[in-house]
Amino acid sequence: MRSGKRWGFGWLLCAVPSALLFHTAAARAAEESVWISYDAPAVCPDQAAFYQRVRSRTDRGRFTDSGEITRALEISIREDHARYVGSIAFFDEEGHIVSRRVRGATCDEVASSLALITALTIEAHASEVATEDPEQPETALEALAEPAPPAPLPSPLAELADPIPEPADEPSRGRSAVHWTAGASAGAVGWVAPSASIAWGAFAEVVSRRARWNARLSVFYAHEHERVAVGAADFSTVWARLEACPLRVSPVSELAFGVCLGIDAGRLRAAGQNGAQLTDATSANVVWAAGVGLARISWDIEQRWVIGLDGELAAPLVRHEFVFGGQSAPVFAVPAIGAGGNVTAGLRFQ
Repeated sequence: MRSGKRWGFGWLLCAVPSALLFHTAAARAAEESVWISYDAPAVCPDQAAFYQRVRSRTDRGRFTDSGEITRALEISIREDHARYVGSIAFFDEEGHIVSRRVRGATCDEVASSLALITALTIEAHASEVATEDPEQPETALEALAEPAPPAPLPSPLAELADPIPEPADEPSRGRSAVHWTAGASAGAVGWVAPSASIAWGAFAEVVSRRARWNARLSVFYAHEHERVAVGAADFSTVWARLEACPLRVSPVSELAFGVCLGIDAGRLRAAGQNGAQLTDATSANVVWAAGVGLARISWDIEQRWVIGLDGELAAPLVRHEFVFGGQSAPVFAVPAIGAGGNVTAGLRFQ
């Protein structure tokens, strides 16, 4: 009887797990280290939440803040009037800066979009590394079967957002939290004369970039000539208005709706004119004050010009009656409630 060595399948049971462990360790060693600089307002998701959103889309890459860094990405989100703008910048394989920008109504959706772009950037780089053919020691698995050539992967980053140049005129981080508007108005009011009076005005306004409120200081002048059976009278009013709009909603960046409350203070002058039946006409100057409620629509044009439409109701705090001498019926009595409206045009200073 001849004796000899016979090889069974036991060596394969040992070789396959060893090869798998070696392959996994090599893949982890080759996994790139990713450093992310994340800068966003306090109302946005924080850095930990942003990392979680990236991880929910890819498990490639190792986040790190020290040591050897394979890839660095700079993420920033800022508020732009009623919307948010997010940007991501990184170096491509040839050392060129690649930038992407996204916009959204809320910071949360902008952060989610940037997390998707970040994940795709990491995936694209990892796929490029995987398609390379580095010289590696042959393993038992490679001896068993020849791997199929990898299919080319598309680059989705180019379809997500338009590349942008480095912004030379980007607002600085220390910019003011408010912006200013100055302008003029024209409208009609129904509580300073017997009939509706044309009112001209000018205003200066401050608008918060973050809290969605604004405050305005205005001055107005209205004049009306009235003729009645016994004579005629001129009514003229000069007043100032201080108002605040605690509620301001912007469904789109160019359009805003606001509710405002204000206080009016000034002087109302009534002067009679002599006529056939009136020979002792006099004049009167009285204090004018009223509380005002307004509804406002504002339209921003190129973030520079602001067109507005106001509707208002006023409740005079001091009510007067104006009577011609010797007459019992008043020529004009200040109403308890009056209505008015204005069209405004302003220039915004950033």
